[in-house]
Amino acid sequence: MFKTKTNQLDRIKNLNLCANDLADISIVNQMTALEVLSVSVNSITTLKDIGECPNLKELYIRRNSVEALHEIDYLEPL
Repeated sequence: MFKTKTNQLDRIKNLNLCANDLADISIVNQMTALEVLSVSVNSITTLKDIGECPNLKELYIRRNSVEALHEIDYLEPL
């Protein structure tokens, strides 16, 4: 596995943010090419921004702080 830096958020296809104590992942709504998102073991409370990733194929989101069941509705367009 390798790490890379980019300022072209719309070109990122795979993003691993596991175990970073993140509560805000709103930047993912700028990642229109994102196919795999791994945000497990964080402090995320909403799935709203993930729902704006039209190419998302895989989502790993276990052990977060999403409490409201209606948050799943944000993933419906995917």
